[in-house]
Amino acid sequence: MPQAPKHHLIYQTLASEIGAGKYRDTGKLPSETQLVNRFQVSRPTVIRALRDLQADGLVTRRVGVGTFLNQLPPRPCRPLQVVCSNKKNLPADEAGERNSFPPRLPREVDISVGA
Repeated sequence: MPQAPKHHLIYQTLASEIGAGKYRDTGKLPSETQLVNRFQVSRPTVIRALRDLQADGLVTRRVGVGTFLNQLPPRPCRPLQVVCSNKKNLPADEAGERNSFPPRLPREVDISVGA
């Protein structure tokens, strides 16, 4: 079975790392020279892999500056922490009940759709 071209293997590796968020903090991929050393391939092979990433919209290449992610992958979400205070400190609403979240709409507001 024929082996995939080297530039395709580099493309797959970098695309996988982008998806995993490896370059999220800086938004910048390693330089061409660093990739040449990492993958032990020629510079044109690395350039072709980076061009393929650019053609697929994953990165933007800037001459003399580097290769950057087009859109940073979202950071992992942390669970939302709700801070509650002692209800005794909350002001009472006009019905004599404590405030609640989400806030209640006044009764005179018409919330019908398409009125």
